[in-house]
Amino acid sequence: MKIKQLVYISKATVPFTTDSLKELTEVANVNNEKLNVTGCMIYASGYFLQLLEGSAESVDILYRKIEKDVRHKGTKLLLESRVDEDRRLFDKWFMTSFNVDTTKDFPEELKKNIAQIIRDQKAIIPVHRLFMEFKKYLGQ
Repeated sequence: MKIKQLVYISKATVPFTTDSLKELTEVANVNNEKLNVTGCMIYASGYFLQLLEGSAESVDILYRKIEKDVRHKGTKLLLESRVDEDRRLFDKWFMTSFNVDTTKDFPEELKKNIAQIIRDQKAIIPVHRLFMEFKKYLGQ
């Protein structure tokens, strides 16, 4: 079975603390579980970079809802692809998140790529590979 992977970037309308990001992630976990959507949300320099993966219908429903969320603006789609279900990157979490700004040992290559995406809306390495590297960093 094929699933959809979608990556977007957006600018937070207010700064997110570690606690507020944790709260957002907990709500996303509940909502995503209902849709069987998994993913990862990275917060850096006031931007969200998020990967969603699941059935095309569920991911599209969730993305339309995310686009209307007032906690961020300027939502831009960076990647949309169909992959086999067994290539789901974050199958252990309906949503996990990470605050790059507050992590001291975050890999420099990943920081540079995230900064490049924020500046130019492009990555030095492909966005999908960025999330694969991030998954390795999390030890999944």
